[in-house]
Amino acid sequence: MTERRWVLIVGIMLSVFAVAFQAIGIATALPTVMEHFGASHLYPWAFTTFISGMLLAVIVAGRVADVHGPSLPIYVGFALFTVGVLVAWLAPSVWVLLGARLIQGLGAGALNLTLTVIVAHGFPAEHRPKIMALVSFCWLLPAFVGPPIAAWLTLFDWRLVFAVMVPLSLIAFVITVPGVRGVQAQFDGGDGDVPPIPVAATAAVVLAPSFILLAGQPIGMWRWISAAAGSRRSPGACVGSSRPRRGASGRASPASCWPARCRRGRSSLRRPSCW
Repeated sequence: MTERRWVLIVGIMLSVFAVAFQAIGIATALPTVMEHFGASHLYPWAFTTFISGMLLAVIVAGRVADVHGPSLPIYVGFALFTVGVLVAWLAPSVWVLLGARLIQGLGAGALNLTLTVIVAHGFPAEHRPKIMALVSFCWLLPAFVGPPIAAWLTLFDWRLVFAVMVPLSLIAFVITVPGVRGVQAQFDGGDGDVPPIPVAATAAVVLAPSFILLAGQPIGMWRWISAAAGSRRSPGACVGSSRPRRGASGRASPASCWPARCRRGRSSLRRPSCW
């Protein structure tokens, strides 16, 4: 494996670690953050806004990567994620903080999706399982080390939980950019059969976490309406396709929720290298 690929792997790992830390690693800091703003009752929304942003970004970034290649969604992902942690760091109110968490989620979703596309198109098939294992490790690591680190940082200032992510995301961006350019240079533009984003299904997926959260609130009969709306499954609500494909058994095929380039482009996933 070339030195440039090793550098790209490091950038991918740093990016995934930063996303995972903000997704699950700061759980011990958020109660202190919400208490600072006198809004402890809004604690769950700090996670829900992040998750909703991720869901939306994964769907949109997948379509953009199918049509235009990985560079645009990953650059936008880095920008949104960095802006999100910067705004959260300086947030003057809880509503600004929740907005920042939504922005973070949008950036995290775009990064998470596009990084897997880069692995698929930038590395030989025999190396991809090892790289995806490293990606999985970087997702799991913040679940173990993130909470104690976040709790320790809150002993000084809860804003450090977000502040430390700014240089980390910038370093990850600088390291990753050369590799992304190499993959983008070999992008072939697809086969022209990428379906449009299913708006209704996308809205159902993105809003479902909020409806489910509202179902647990003391809002009378509206909690039951929210529970029904949040738990309702939409047949078209998958990331990779506007309609699930059916296998011989009549069940939806898992491949139907892959990005379009991954479904149609098995040959592209088997390509020994893109650069």
